[in-house]
Amino acid sequence: MNKGDEFLMVKDEGKIILKDIGSLASDLKDEFVFAQRVEKAWSKYENGKFKSKTKSSFIKELEKC
Repeated sequence: MNKGDEFLMVKDEGKIILKDIGSLASDLKDEFVFAQRVEKAWSKYENGKFKSKTKSSFIKELEKC
């Protein structure tokens, strides 16, 4: 391993497994990034940081995109 190398860390039955992700396909790396973003979003949701909207206001906001 070199400074700046990226790796995947997985906890499995009390063991920690490190896998060099430099060799993984870029689309798999994108999936990991997406999973991290989902995890952060769930954390925000669980801490009450999301706003509620009515169906009509949600649809209006989507139409702006």
